[in-house]
Parts: sequence; C-alpha cells; structure tokens
Amino acid sequence: MRADLSDFPEILYREPVDLFITESAHNSVETLGEKLGDPRFLAKAVIVTHIHPLPAKRPQLEALAGALPFPLTIAHDGGTITL
Repeated sequence: MRADLSDFPEILYREPVDLFITESAHNSVETLGEKLGDPRFLAKAVIVTHIHPLPAKRPQLEALAGALPFPLTIAHDGGTITL
C-alpha cells in the first residue's frame, strides 16, 4: 500500500471480515494504527506482513497490538499462523 494509506480498502469500514492481511513496508505504524483503530474498522483479526524495517517497527507494532480490540499478528519469515 502507499505510504499515506490512501489506497486502504475502505470496504473494511462497511463490511465485516474475519481476517485482514496487510503489509507495513511503505507506511508508518502510526498511520496503520490510525486506520486499524478507527471505530468503523470491521475486521475481527489482522496479520501484518512485509514489515520493513522489522527491528525498528516491531516494538511499535507490539504496542499497537496491545491497544487494539482484536488480535494483531506480526508475521515473520519461517513463522506459522494457524487460522
């Protein structure tokens, strides 16, 4: 997605989904958090992939995960996610 998330899928504010998978290579965690923290956001869970730079963003993503009312999983190489 674009750095400003202007291409964020607005359908997630209108239609509930079980899982939203997104990337965080080109946007800030703060910008992503604004979208995911919007009370209109209707996903039941989120997986964040393609995180760059991971060492810098991991603590921010972990803090975001703790602040959201749904599970946020931080994907990593070699990881396994059970749905």
